[in-house]
Amino acid sequence: MLIPSEDIDQTRMAIDDRTRWNQRYRSGDAPRGDRPNRWFAAQHAALDRVAATLAGQQRAPAALDVACGAGGTVLWLAQRGWHATGVDVSDA
Repeated sequence: MLIPSEDIDQTRMAIDDRTRWNQRYRSGDAPRGDRPNRWFAAQHAALDRVAATLAGQQRAPAALDVACGAGGTVLWLAQRGWHATGVDVSDA
């Protein structure tokens, strides 16, 4: 089976990204713990309005955090009743 060269390049890029982010987390130079991204947390009033608007529905508001790192923003949302999912290329 032949693999197109662009797929190989994308695989290498994903591995390089994972390596770089893993190194950044190990060095302590990345957000950690249960705190969300500072910009995101500053938007809490808007998020509360969205949640209030959707409160009458049977489902909680949902969020997908791509490149979530250690998951601080996902945890922050979940603690406020959101159905939050996070994905990240790093092992954080």
